[in-house]
Amino acid sequence: MRIFSLATLASVAFCSELKLELRTINGDEIAPLGVYQYNIDNLNASVVEAATGKENHGIHCVDATFDGGSSTCFSFLEIESPLHYNLLIDVDDNQIRKLSLVHNREVEGIIPEVRRPVKGPEAPAMKLRKITKTYQDKKADKKVTTAQFSEEDTIDDKSWLQKNWKILAIGLVVYNVVVVMNKQEEIKQEVEQQRKPLLD
Repeated sequence: MRIFSLATLASVAFCSELKLELRTINGDEIAPLGVYQYNIDNLNASVVEAATGKENHGIHCVDATFDGGSSTCFSFLEIESPLHYNLLIDVDDNQIRKLSLVHNREVEGIIPEVRRPVKGPEAPAMKLRKITKTYQDKKADKKVTTAQFSEEDTIDDKSWLQKNWKILAIGLVVYNVVVVMNKQEEIKQEVEQQRKPLLD
């Protein structure tokens, strides 16, 4: 019996204390939200002083003070009354790394729970192979690209006139311009010749 009580006393001696406070956004009102004990070594946690059932309306910051530090406004939420929350204490390297206050309808009050990080699943590593191209591979790639262009070429069954109508149209326009200019020059010369006899 004495050994059991010594073991219980020893486990209580190694426990650390964590105190939660509820604070309004502007910091005017601070209310206690309970005192809890946690043991990092064996991941135990217990309630020392339960949170009061006081009605708190509005959005609040939840602050925590514990051995070796504090966490201001680790949770920003609207507290519902009656309290149904889990206090998750995430520890690593014998230190508190993260605190979370999670709503849980299945519990009464605020129940603390100490957790250690769990190694997540690892994606299997894919083997990477270096692919070197040989001369034959490069030559095959060149053939593939030329084949692509050869497929795009279609057989053209158009007559010579259908293929070259633009060149003919340009030639016809140039011919008409030259002919009109020559006619204007001839008319100008005729007018000058008709004026010369009048001047003599």
